[in-house]
Amino acid sequence: MSVGKIDICSNYVERIEVDSDVNSRFEMYEKVRTPCDVGKDMLFDWDTWQSGSRPLNYCPLVNSTVGGHSSTHEPRQFEFHPTERIMVVGTVDNEVVIVDWEENETVDCAMGPKGGDDSQVLALCWENGITKGCRQSRAFAGTNQGNVALYNYDFYEKKLTLQHDLGNKYTKLTSVHVNSDNRYLAISGYEKHIKVFDTTTAEPVVTFDNVHDKHINICRFANHFPNMLLSCSFDKTCKMWDMRVGPKSPVFTMSSERGFVMVTFSPSDLYFLASAVDNKVTQFRSLDGSLHTKVDLPQMGSMANYTRAYYMPQSRDIVVGSADESVVRICSSVTGKVTWESQIYSETSYRHFHIQSLRCNPIEKDRLSLILYHRYLDEGFKLVDVDLSRTPDQEQKNENFYHSSANQTALAGLAFDLFREVHCQNSEMDVELICSDDKIIRTHSEIMACRWKWFCSHQGIRDLLLNLKKTSLRIQLPLNTCQILIDYIYSGTVGDLDNLELEDLFHLIHFAHHEELKLERFFYLLIKTLVEKNCKCI
Repeated sequence: MSVGKIDICSNYVERIEVDSDVNSRFEMYEKVRTPCDVGKDMLFDWDTWQSGSRPLNYCPLVNSTVGGHSSTHEPRQFEFHPTERIMVVGTVDNEVVIVDWEENETVDCAMGPKGGDDSQVLALCWENGITKGCRQSRAFAGTNQGNVALYNYDFYEKKLTLQHDLGNKYTKLTSVHVNSDNRYLAISGYEKHIKVFDTTTAEPVVTFDNVHDKHINICRFANHFPNMLLSCSFDKTCKMWDMRVGPKSPVFTMSSERGFVMVTFSPSDLYFLASAVDNKVTQFRSLDGSLHTKVDLPQMGSMANYTRAYYMPQSRDIVVGSADESVVRICSSVTGKVTWESQIYSETSYRHFHIQSLRCNPIEKDRLSLILYHRYLDEGFKLVDVDLSRTPDQEQKNENFYHSSANQTALAGLAFDLFREVHCQNSEMDVELICSDDKIIRTHSEIMACRWKWFCSHQGIRDLLLNLKKTSLRIQLPLNTCQILIDYIYSGTVGDLDNLELEDLFHLIHFAHHEELKLERFFYLLIKTLVEKNCKCI
């Protein structure tokens, strides 16, 4: 049997023998084809791999908090308390619920604002100026029918009570937000105007009439400046308003090719994020509305892919989720590049959870929460806690934990990758890597093609794998460092490097840094590991 050979090069080794065009690209389909669409005569559906639909890089610990068949409350919206380890949750049954997210339990529940039988709590907002250790905290809640109420939570008694029913304030409400000094409450929804009320008297202060051509998805006050207000709409504009000027004219207006879904200020108010349909996320400067950063995200081609982006507590990172995807992405607010991504899935469903809402945890910087729903199963909305610093294998497994971890790729993500190649006649390890010390590591071509962009896009490898049953690649790494690379490609993580000599680690970093090999994430993890090792030695 003939075996093709290709050298995997870096900038300090010889170039690839078969095809020097390592950046070859192939035509992409707008939608990923299902396994049954893949031709039986092909080893790979290369267009599918190139479409950007790649499986899990890392799986965080995902724990179901509220919702699903086992819960008495089905969540519809939620907001973290700014200083304490609780959140307020609004439900589809018009309830306001206090949840202890650390202990994963419901603390107390109260009926939502008065309304009809179909009332759902769609909007929530804590008051500002809450100090850590305070006895009481207040939160506003609004329903889809426009009814708004103010609730008070007593930490000592662990009791949630209705403090003030503000009445019906809007026709089809979707958003409520209080300004930094708690004087004004801004309300918006499926209309073209914003209503601002006095929080003490519930009387109207000002109405921004017909300030958008289509309904207003959300409005948000600044964190520190009480008169600055942002609004965004499906009319493809986002506008900054000054309460002192009123509705005469916006301070400035930002436009997009697609309708805006949400907008939010950075913790410092220096910037704000505007999220438009289908992963169009842009960061602007609050001073003048000028463009700062465009977030580099893949488009799905879906006008129902409603995207939401939030700043993480330190402002350096942005977390993004979309309604037509089960993917959570973390991006740099400086460069706009994706630095981390993961798919959320359970033991029964790999790719069919979609993100309805998400918020970053203000206390635990590596945690966030999502409201998910399943596209095909009648499971209702679920509120889940996502711990980015842990994987499920670090916790005792139980029925509440979602399946899989980075080290269990062969059981979940790997199984899915092989399933996508259901027509492949031979799923053995058909790629052998010949290391610089002449040791051999064998891998699955399906996994390599799916998880290593260079491997997928290389014309020479493509031709060999389409015509030969086995392929050899000579890689300029010794066995010990090559195994670390392969472990990363399969699992998306970098394992324990304590036994690796510093010289070998630098050699591997140098290899991963080569731009043509498309190992940016691997390079980042190696640098991070190196820094952590040095810190331990100091």
